[in-house]
Amino acid sequence: MGTVRLWHVSAGGRPALVLGPLAVDPACRELGIGAALMNQALAAARARGHAAVILLGDAPYYTRFGFTAQKTGELSLPGSFERDRLLALEFTEGALDGAWGMIVPTGKSLPKARAVRAVKAPLAVPHAA
Repeated sequence: MGTVRLWHVSAGGRPALVLGPLAVDPACRELGIGAALMNQALAAARARGHAAVILLGDAPYYTRFGFTAQKTGELSLPGSFERDRLLALEFTEGALDGAWGMIVPTGKSLPKARAVRAVKAPLAVPHAA
């Protein structure tokens, strides 16, 4: 029905996560699955002590989760991208202060032993007549 991924990166020398892709099957849209995945991913990032999450996406959708372009003006991505779509959310105030330069993957992995919890989303699936 949906998926979300978090990646370890260096954002101009600052440790952070990049969120993406966030995708929901078109047949399951408008059921709250995307928001549930977002909330679960952000809660997991915060619980694991990460200071910031960065993404490339539509500000009107992601601002409701606290993302802004306020701290990403000096950061860049490989290739071309729309600057106003590079957004960040700090869990630790000042985590991205003064960050500038390329956002690059660090290759850091999660510990092997980890708990996986189901995401609870409202399901109101229409019935076919």
